[in-house]
Amino acid sequence: RGTMAAPRLSHAVTDAIAEVLPSDDPLDRADFDPVAYINNHFPMEVSADRLDPFVADVNSQIATLDEEISRSVQAQAEAGERAARDITESKGAIGELYQKIKDIKSKAEQSELMVQEICRDIRQLDFAKRHLQTTITALKRLHMLVTAVDQLQMMTEHKHYKEAANLLDAAGQLLTHFELYKEVPKVKEISHTVDEIKARLTEEILQAFTRVGSLAQSSCDPEGFRDESAEAGDFASLTEACMVVDALGPDAARKQINAIVDDQLKPYRTLGEFKRGGDAASLDQIDRRFSWFRRTLREVETKFEKVFPQHWKVPHRFCIAFLAETKGHILELLGSGDPEVENVTLLLKALQKSLMFEKDMQMRFEGSLGEDMPDLDEAGNVIDPGSAEGIRRKYQRQQEKDAQQEAAQQQQQGGFAGEETSGVLTTAKALHAEQLSRIVGLLSSVFDPFMGPYIALEKSNMEDMLLKVIQEEQVEQDGALPVYTSSVQLFVYIKNAVKRCTALTAGQTFFKLHLEFKSTLATYVEILQKKMTQDKGENYERDVCYVVNTAEYCSETIPQLEELIKQKIAPAYRDRVDLGPQQELFFDVIAEAVRNLVAGLQAQMEPAFRSMASTNWGSHEMGDEESPYVRTVNLAALKYVPTCRTVLSSLYFRNFCDKFAAAFCPGFLNLVLKQKRISEEGTQQLLLDVYNLKRMMLELPRVGQEEDEPEFNVPLSYKKYVDKHMSKVERVLKLVGTPVVMLVEHFRMMWPEGGMRELQTVMALKGMKRTEQATVLETFGGRQMPAKTRAGDKTADEKAAQSVPAAPGPGAATAHHPPSASKAAGGEGTRHSAPPPATPAASASAAAAASVAAAAASAASFPASLPRPPVSFNAASLSKKAESTMKGVKGAMDDLSKMAFR
Repeated sequence: RGTMAAPRLSHAVTDAIAEVLPSDDPLDRADFDPVAYINNHFPMEVSADRLDPFVADVNSQIATLDEEISRSVQAQAEAGERAARDITESKGAIGELYQKIKDIKSKAEQSELMVQEICRDIRQLDFAKRHLQTTITALKRLHMLVTAVDQLQMMTEHKHYKEAANLLDAAGQLLTHFELYKEVPKVKEISHTVDEIKARLTEEILQAFTRVGSLAQSSCDPEGFRDESAEAGDFASLTEACMVVDALGPDAARKQINAIVDDQLKPYRTLGEFKRGGDAASLDQIDRRFSWFRRTLREVETKFEKVFPQHWKVPHRFCIAFLAETKGHILELLGSGDPEVENVTLLLKALQKSLMFEKDMQMRFEGSLGEDMPDLDEAGNVIDPGSAEGIRRKYQRQQEKDAQQEAAQQQQQGGFAGEETSGVLTTAKALHAEQLSRIVGLLSSVFDPFMGPYIALEKSNMEDMLLKVIQEEQVEQDGALPVYTSSVQLFVYIKNAVKRCTALTAGQTFFKLHLEFKSTLATYVEILQKKMTQDKGENYERDVCYVVNTAEYCSETIPQLEELIKQKIAPAYRDRVDLGPQQELFFDVIAEAVRNLVAGLQAQMEPAFRSMASTNWGSHEMGDEESPYVRTVNLAALKYVPTCRTVLSSLYFRNFCDKFAAAFCPGFLNLVLKQKRISEEGTQQLLLDVYNLKRMMLELPRVGQEEDEPEFNVPLSYKKYVDKHMSKVERVLKLVGTPVVMLVEHFRMMWPEGGMRELQTVMALKGMKRTEQATVLETFGGRQMPAKTRAGDKTADEKAAQSVPAAPGPGAATAHHPPSASKAAGGEGTRHSAPPPATPAASASAAAAASVAAAAASAASFPASLPRPPVSFNAASLSKKAESTMKGVKGAMDDLSKMAFR
């Protein structure tokens, strides 16, 4: 009978039901399997007895579940009806609420219309009141403006300037209220009339002020001067004239001040003694110009101190105008090419007097001298701030500064006393805030392009000083490292030259002088280089070490000098100051000196290596100790290196050791490879020599160390470099001493990167014949017949020895070392505990291990192009061959044992 499949729920629904109604009953699982369920409860036939109780229990659960479902369906139906009633009631309530809100909104709109009707008349009345008040105020101000302009016009026509000044200020204030109506014809007409009156007053005031001022100059008390002959409308005093000028505005005040200053400078422009060719026109008479100005300034301040308003700054402006006029005179004189312009003494004195005058005037009018501007005495020399004169001047400047600040405070508290109108106050504030030209540099800057004689003098003095100290050269021992005294004195002179020059100028002249400093430093580099090329005396290495220290001192001092120059020089030249190339020159000197030290030590060892190269190692007999040339090399190092270690800094002593190692190790390897033939005993002797030389090289950085000094740790990079490169020599010598029968195998183990050429080199050193070499090369796997080794042929190690780069500089001791060779099998390439001759037991063991391989691999060692010999696996034949091979190996091992224990 067919059954209808039960509906399957989605995983999301199943998970949601399990989360809301968690249950452990298998009947509640979505993947319920009835067969598995029944098998679980009735696993055996005997369990069928429990079937009836189980069925009864299931029927009970079904009945209970049906009852629960029935109750749930009934409750859901009742809840649906109740929800429908609640929704209907809610809709009715919402409708009622909407109608009430609509009624309230309608009533609010009606209320708003009613309020607008009530307030409409009130708003109109408020606007009318406001407009009426504005109109009344504008009419009053317009009436006052028309009246003031009429009175101003009348007073101007009758030349009543004092009254006109007050009316002019009043008219100006009233016009500010009509800025928004300046396009109105009446207002525009009045404004035009006021401008015409101002122009007329400006012209008349200049003429009248000139007349009154010239009369007042003949009076002892210009403040109390009154022109009794002045008619109505003329100025009765200078104070009245100044007030009118201020009332005319800042532009009119500046015009009048410039006219006053020009009047005071007219005698200076017209006096013949200050013109070209006059008695006071030369550079040596420049102080007469300053004396004339001081006298004139004293007269102006005496007569007009309380006449001119303080905000006019007449003495200050007079000083600026005088300096500008004098600058033109001096520029004309300096550009004329007169002989006195080339006189550096006259030029410097004129510049020093100009600077002293500028600083005096700066302290007087600007109230400060400047932090980086030194004081000068009457002779133009820099005054030490810590001396009695320096302290006296410092307190004098402080007193003058305090007095000026007190006067400024009183003026500020008084609100520009005597200036009652806003127009005068506006002019006073504008002139008081005006930034005038700085006094220092106005005149002295004209000398800057013409300071060539001074620069030439400094350069000559610097060269003479350098020549003198070189002739009296000594070594300065007071510092951290001994250096030549010439370097210390050179930088002391440069520092003093900087101080002298910046006391005069910090612009173009100082920049050109700094170029001479660079040139002198380059010259000093050449001097240090010559010290290394002089006759190499007994203490040559000490002198070269002094050169290294001196160059190091100079390279460390140059950045400080550059920073000092950048602090002192004008900002326009600051970015162009660069002493980096000079510092690089001294670094080059250090590198060259270290190379010379290395070459000097090599020269000391050269006789020993010539002796080694001339030795016939093919017939050399084994000795009990190292060869004589090794002792000579050790003695040379013991004599040479302690001096370098004592004099040099640790940084450059390590650099010296690195470079010497980079030259010594490959050089010794190259020397070994150039030998014609090395015998077995010669190989053992050279291995012993290499062992001692490597020990010497590893102890080289400690040579000359005092007992009370802390122990010096040899750098790990240095140890690695020496180990790797001396291991190359040991590898070659071990291969040379290897029996021919094991040569190929040991070569592959000890020199895995080696090729046919390297193997040929080893065989050439062993003195093998060409036929023997051919057999070994065939075993090695080469296809090329060995050519006769020529003198020009070079192995890979020889090429590496000749192409070894210079040792790296400090801080990267092994950055440029040649790549190290691979270690030999079993660590033989890095063993240092004892000299490396092989023992008979080890040789016999190696021979026994290789005997069978030598017999069985002989067929496989032929190239593919040659016919293979037949391989027989006859046990008797193979046993005979192995026995014959063992006898040969045993004889060779006996010979080696005798040599090893001789």
